[in-house]
Amino acid sequence: MPPKKDTSKLNVKNIEEKETPFDPVPYETRDVCTSISLLLSPEKEIVTRALWVLTKYANLKEPNAEFLYKNGILANLLDLINYTDLTILRFTLKVLGQIVWDVPAAAKELSLEQYNTQVKQINHIFMTVQDPSVTEFSTQILSRVVKDPLMASYVFRAGVVAPIFKVLQTFEDADIQFNTLNFFYNVLEAREAEYVLQLTAEFSPRTLLCYLKSKLEEIREATMNIIEKITSWKSGPMQQLLRDQNIVEVLFKVILNPEFKALHKKSF
Repeated sequence: MPPKKDTSKLNVKNIEEKETPFDPVPYETRDVCTSISLLLSPEKEIVTRALWVLTKYANLKEPNAEFLYKNGILANLLDLINYTDLTILRFTLKVLGQIVWDVPAAAKELSLEQYNTQVKQINHIFMTVQDPSVTEFSTQILSRVVKDPLMASYVFRAGVVAPIFKVLQTFEDADIQFNTLNFFYNVLEAREAEYVLQLTAEFSPRTLLCYLKSKLEEIREATMNIIEKITSWKSGPMQQLLRDQNIVEVLFKVILNPEFKALHKKSF
């Protein structure tokens, strides 16, 4: 039997070679699942490139979002929502928003209790990151996944009403408005909303009534759903807040407008 070779020097050499910097290697792949796996890379540039590819893929056609979901992208995306890099955060929320919008099963899964920590983080991002793209994509996600009264209570107590109305009062983008209105409607499922909303300084019935005049039917309907929910509480102080903003007059104008026919029944 030949003597064993002393590999200690070879091992040291291998370690040194691994630690030696080398020129970037441009990775290319036609396999979408490879891009999903690359989201776990510790290298920011690779993650950014993978997110860019996956964003393009998800936007091509609706079934693509379902393919991504079925191949495990949800967990990898949720691992990225704590990234401080704004570009990665934008891409992550964009892809995640596309998936929960196009795939009901994905929205339902993300609504489960096991994902409460991640949903709370997305809500925190919505409340604190001042970026139009982040606002758009985070409201898209939250409008789909904040369904449970316990989660609604959490985001309500976190002070989400103020940033919601700041968005409604400052953003002109119709998608952001629509998603934010739907998100607010879901927040109203919080048990304490009926008693605390009327005491929240940032809550603005006037803003809601202005949205009833929107040119877009979807936005008018989303707003009417909120007003119907609030008036169903039979709260004296809330009713007074609405009367102070001439809600009866506004609803009467809705009834008289033939273009708002879809809202006539709820207005009565």
